Amino acid sequence: MVCRGARNATGGDDRRCVDFSLVETVAQKAAALVHQLGAALLASVVGKDFPVWWAQPTRAFPLARLPDADAEALGARPGVRVAYISAETAAKQRRAHPELTPDEYSQAQRVIDQARVRVIETQITGTRDLIYVLDDPRDGFVLVVKATRAGDELWIKTLYRLSRVDALRDREIRRLLRKGERK
Repeated sequence: MVCRGARNATGGDDRRCVDFSLVETVAQKAAALVHQLGAALLASVVGKDFPVWWAQPTRAFPLARLPDADAEALGARPGVRVAYISAETAAKQRRAHPELTPDEYSQAQRVIDQARVRVIETQITGTRDLIYVLDDPRDGFVLVVKATRAGDELWIKTLYRLSRVDALRDREIRRLLRKGERK
């Protein structure tokens, strides 16, 4: 169990704690359920417990549930559907994207579910990355998920905000590419 906060001046407890055995049980249940139900179940834990974990990450945290087809495209084994963010990735994210808040990381599920662009990229190591792009001009994100070579784990590699300018530029490039494909 990890706690954040302290006792208040009146002797009460203002701490918020995360019970990782409960979080892991929820992640396992979310992986076993159909996508929409599993995603909703996992989102209930992420919204409540992720900010506490983010304050002092010590182990991996389940952040999002992938649709079956996406997990399979990455080479994940049956039943492996939940992507975790590691404590190491959290540290890298803090350095690379200090502007992101825990609430924005809880958008990972929305990025997966509403992404207009999904790209599979095979790495030199043989692993695959799935890049989700939510190109909403007001609230766009890029999320990259990878599977281990054995397909027994899914990991969040990065999440970052897509600027309004980037989203509009990318939308225009896709429009032009589609126009070129019609000829």
